[in-house]
Amino acid sequence: MGLSNMDLPGKVHVPFERLNNNNYNVWSLRMKMLLIKENLWSYVDGKDDGEKEDTGLKALSSIVLMIDNEQLTHVAECSNGRDAWKILQKFHQNRSVGHKIRLYKKLFKTEFVCLFIYFSI
Repeated sequence: MGLSNMDLPGKVHVPFERLNNNNYNVWSLRMKMLLIKENLWSYVDGKDDGEKEDTGLKALSSIVLMIDNEQLTHVAECSNGRDAWKILQKFHQNRSVGHKIRLYKKLFKTEFVCLFIYFSI
């Protein structure tokens, strides 16, 4: 489980649970609000190209500091916050859709087997 409401070494405050494999929807909303608070969201969502290169780096650092170690491989090659956001969004939304499809298949397979057993008795 990620850290929340704790100060980490180097005085980095973690205001909510870090992104993990199970909390993308909640994390993305909270992260968006944090980026808005830090005046970085307009860069991340593409409405502002950022006049300074450091805008993208600040957004990247805010995002990376709020993800668990297992998520770091997804954003390790990113050079700005916009790319990191898009990669995490794509990974977790695709994972979510795929997970739902697998669950539906499992459910229908279970129902089919139960019906088959019921009618074969």
